[in-house]
Amino acid sequence: MTKRSKKKGRTGKPLQVYFPDEQRDQLRKIAKERRLPESEVVRAAVEIFVARISSGQLELGLNISKE
Repeated sequence: MTKRSKKKGRTGKPLQVYFPDEQRDQLRKIAKERRLPESEVVRAAVEIFVARISSGQLELGLNISKE
């Protein structure tokens, strides 16, 4: 078994997400306009999403409740 080396500057665990074509196109456009990697745009969006959910500023409306 071979050891996988971590790429410099990366921490955490990888997560694979599938986006509908329209969302992927929008993501590419935003990343290109801001000259950022798509992954950085996704991380920023997730950070904002988690902060808003945690502070009660946003509700999912997906029949998901706190327990």
